[in-house]
Amino acid sequence: MIKKIFAVALMGTLCGCVGNTSDKTPQTQIGKLNSCMLDKAYDMNKDNSLFKADKWTTARQILTGCEHKLNINSHDVNEKQSLNIIVSVIDSMRQ
Repeated sequence: MIKKIFAVALMGTLCGCVGNTSDKTPQTQIGKLNSCMLDKAYDMNKDNSLFKADKWTTARQILTGCEHKLNINSHDVNEKQSLNIIVSVIDSMRQ
């Protein structure tokens, strides 16, 4: 529970989001992307697949999957920032 609170707070700090629920996350394209990435990281953690590869490979998979799911063009995303956000979330779940 504390890790989830930390991850949500971290996402809020890094991207200006409040959380991963649709009623609190900004409904901008980037807000939806960040919410998707956080949800995917938690899903992967629950099914024990989050740590099967190195964190950067996993972050890339999460980002690419969410871009595809939301039909977001990768040119519209700050890739470095998005990858750093999801890697920070992965690191917080690893502790």
